[in-house]
Amino acid sequence: MPRRKERLPVTPDTNVVVSYYLSQHRQSASAQIFRLWRDQRQLQLVVSDVVINEYLEVLRRVGVSEERIARLMERFERRQTVTHVNLGAIYGKSRSRR
Repeated sequence: MPRRKERLPVTPDTNVVVSYYLSQHRQSASAQIFRLWRDQRQLQLVVSDVVINEYLEVLRRVGVSEERIARLMERFERRQTVTHVNLGAIYGKSRSRR
């Protein structure tokens, strides 16, 4: 497995995550991104609670099973290939002004 410094840091757009869970094609671009992260460990996911909550909300809205969502959450919580960031109060203030 590549060391953390050698992995490409990414924050997948919600559309990429949802597309992966809804797609039936193993060769889709979204599936390839997930393989690079989950299987080949070439990507370092960078996520915040806000990003994760958005993923979960949309996955539930489009009908992805709670079992699959729970497996994704387990991966987010225990994987060495996930970096959690805290956006802090500044993010909340800037978001509320929009």
